[in-house]
Amino acid sequence: MAVVGNVDMTYDRAQPIPLPTGQRLSVNGVVGAREVFNDNPEIDGIVFTGGIVTTHGTIGNADSLYSDSGALINRISDRLYVGAGVADTGGNSTNSPSNWLAQLSALAYTGQFSQMEVFSTTGTLAFTAAARSSDYALFQPTGHTGAAIGVSAYGINDDNTVGGGVAGPDVWALYAEARRNLGVDGLTQVAELNIVNLGSTVDINPTAGIGANAGATGGLSIAAGGSLISNPVSVGLMFGNNGAVFRKGIVVLGNALDATVGLGGGGVVMDMPFGTTLQWADVAGVAQESLWADAAGLHFVGATASAGLNVQIGGGLAFLTANIGAGAYPASGTTSLAITDHFGAARDVDFWNCDTAATVSFAWYQKTGASAATKLGEFSPTGLFTFSGAGAASANGTVATVLGSLGPTGSHTTVQEWLTIKIGANTRYIPCF
Repeated sequence: MAVVGNVDMTYDRAQPIPLPTGQRLSVNGVVGAREVFNDNPEIDGIVFTGGIVTTHGTIGNADSLYSDSGALINRISDRLYVGAGVADTGGNSTNSPSNWLAQLSALAYTGQFSQMEVFSTTGTLAFTAAARSSDYALFQPTGHTGAAIGVSAYGINDDNTVGGGVAGPDVWALYAEARRNLGVDGLTQVAELNIVNLGSTVDINPTAGIGANAGATGGLSIAAGGSLISNPVSVGLMFGNNGAVFRKGIVVLGNALDATVGLGGGGVVMDMPFGTTLQWADVAGVAQESLWADAAGLHFVGATASAGLNVQIGGGLAFLTANIGAGAYPASGTTSLAITDHFGAARDVDFWNCDTAATVSFAWYQKTGASAATKLGEFSPTGLFTFSGAGAASANGTVATVLGSLGPTGSHTTVQEWLTIKIGANTRYIPCF
């Protein structure tokens, strides 16, 4: 028995039952195994032409997943509209979109191509999916071979040509977009991922494999590969300009990290194994600067064409490029701030002029403006020091001087050598006893 409006109808399974366009048919009770919902809905072998069909009641065997185990397989051919999505006419046109989403700017394609449309009629949840591991254990009691997954989406890029030599379409397994309209103050974000841990705290070892952190919890895991062995993947996380820019790439809120972890007192924002490199590239994509750490310490290495590491301390600016660390000399053509003496001596800081050219000196400057500085002095490659500042020397005056003072222990009665310096362009000699 079927009910159309308030009219009872008896039917012959062999004869289709016509429904007026727009008429809704409600079928109550247990629904059979051959449900085909399309322009001519078929329910348990009975075909209905036109209208909209709604089923109520128990569908299939909830204790089984497969038809050969007693489960009823319900099939919906063509397209399905749910909730407010029923307003869509399903026409092949982007010029007259018939649902509210497709009527938004640049979203007409959603109504044209969607196989299934689920629109909330209340402005709350439009679609909910859930899975729990306890059900999986009942489904496969002899052992788990997978995971409980609430939503699974796949995009397969298997066509390189559409026709006429035109490259095939791009593929996304998931696309999501959120919009904030003008004058709207509520928070707008594409996704919120929340992880709840009701068990013990488990730290992740960055040197361990992806499955080696038993009991670990995480907000987001991005892994290369998956169901197949894969070649190296281009990038794990990419920020791009798709018509707009991000004001910032990554923001960590002040109370987001456990302050008891790490050495800085504010939590660890990034945990990496030794050798993992932070790298900066030029416009051609060629690496120019690299920063990494290993058991020997922290290393900063710049390419030959690099301007070096510019360290701003207060109002002073020092230009330093180095391979900072013991055991290797800095590259030729650079200056160096070496934290550890390369000869093993117990000194705090070594300064290196690592250019082997005989004409390159090592100089000190005093910054005098935004882009100006005054040279104070410099060492030549042979060790001659030149005082360059205006206050390095004074002219003869009126005070009588005596050069006959007694020398300290270890000195000599005659001049042993002359300390040679330059004051400006003038060479001067200081006697050494």
